[in-house]
Order: sequence, then structure tokens, then C-alpha cells
Amino acid sequence: MENTPKEYLESFKKELRELLVKYNATIGFSVGESSDTHGLYGEKIEVTLKHSTKPHYRSFTLSEGWTVCKSDLE
Repeated sequence: MENTPKEYLESFKKELRELLVKYNATIGFSVGESSDTHGLYGEKIEVTLKHSTKPHYRSFTLSEGWTVCKSDLE
């Protein structure tokens, strides 16, 4: 039997959560420093990873824009 949309979403969220826990990561949205309510520029989706044994964090851009799709991760 095929998953319902709700079950499919729950499965996706579970796998994503497991990856975030495994890599001690967060996913965020960022814009350019001078962006304001009149206009945004430099939008990007970033992932921040915490080093496994040191108190260091490092951010990486996943995509330049508003979304992340599978081709952004290749």
C-alpha cells in the first residue's frame, strides 16, 4: 500500500532529523547584509555543521536562492 501524503512527509522529516542529529547540523536561510523589508538580495540556503570533537561551527551554502533541490546537492 502506498503512503499517504502525511505519512510520506513524516517519513521525510524523520530521515532529515536523523541526518541533522548525525551531523549536529542546522539548515537556515540567509540574505545579503543590506537586505531589508524593501528588498532582499543574496538569498541562499545554508547548512551549519558542528565539528564532532571541537567547538567549531562551519557554514556551507547548499543553494543560491530560495529552495534546495536534489541537483543542488550533486
